[in-house]
Amino acid sequence: MYGEDQGAPHCSKTNAKTVKCSADDAMAIAQNLCDSKSTCELKARNTVFGDPCRGVYKYLHVKFTCI
Repeated sequence: MYGEDQGAPHCSKTNAKTVKCSADDAMAIAQNLCDSKSTCELKARNTVFGDPCRGVYKYLHVKFTCI
């Protein structure tokens, strides 16, 4: 999930908005960047995942299992 989850603790005190929004294609982007690799680096940035909620501090939540 890349976006903001209403009620989640914030890292930044300057952001007072609490909304629920996320990038629809976050999972596909993560899979494209990480599938079949022994290591992977994802950057939680709008340049990678787009900007699903303008003006809102975003989080990246990843749970990836290698099989």
